[in-house]
Amino acid sequence: MVDDNYFVISADFASSFAEYLRSHPPDATALQAFVADNNPDADEEYIGTLRETHDFLVRWFGSIDRNSFGVIHITF
Repeated sequence: MVDDNYFVISADFASSFAEYLRSHPPDATALQAFVADNNPDADEEYIGTLRETHDFLVRWFGSIDRNSFGVIHITF
């Protein structure tokens, strides 16, 4: 962690995490339960967005090559 908003991701961690995400795709029932608890007014499109986010993260973490790193900036 660089500070409260920036995280540096090593190539080794990124590869390991991408593989974890790839091998643990979102479960439809679990996503529906998550949405019901956290955003009850959301529709099916929101669940689709969560799936797309998972797929994006698999690709992003998987794209970090050896001898490089990724930086994530998280704000709310």
